Amino acid sequence: MAMKNYIETLGELELKELLDNQLRIQVDSSWPHIEGFERGFDFAFSRLAIYSTPNREAVIAWARERLRDGGKFMVLDVDHGYICSWPHSDAWQRLFDAMEEEMAPKGADRRIGHKLPHMLLAAGFKDVKLDILTLYSSFEMEPEKFSRLFGSMSLLIHKVMPERFTKEDMDRFLAFIENAASDKTATAFSPFLIASGVK
Repeated sequence: MAMKNYIETLGELELKELLDNQLRIQVDSSWPHIEGFERGFDFAFSRLAIYSTPNREAVIAWARERLRDGGKFMVLDVDHGYICSWPHSDAWQRLFDAMEEEMAPKGADRRIGHKLPHMLLAAGFKDVKLDILTLYSSFEMEPEKFSRLFGSMSLLIHKVMPERFTKEDMDRFLAFIENAASDKTATAFSPFLIASGVK
């Protein structure tokens, strides 16, 4: 697999640095002057950012301050509490558990999705809604794309955290996704949760 060769050429330190950089999201209270936007924005969108910053409430408040009245804020993020495999697969679950264990000490919350509506309400948003998007599903994706996506992910996770996601874990995972991708009697998916609210 070309992806495996690519990942193996990257040094472990490089991969850990990539992972660490993903978690360094800072709220900057300064906002450059943009001509015509003194009254605020109509729409703000956050994609896979809230889970990875420890100062989540400040990020949401920062976004709300920059919306005009009636403006909408939408957040798309992860929630490992909603991953699913049927029939149940320990291999599928282990990959997501390993990611969660590695990132939690850095302040990441990979189960943030179901908390987002409450966070938006606490920040003063109204008309708050929550939807689930099953974007990555063995049932809906083409088998080759599903296998490539999650196969690449498993190689990366094994390289970054070999103690938490061992070679044996990866082999079991790869066998499971190959089966799930080709056998439509099995299902595996990793959904995103989308919360939105109006200022």
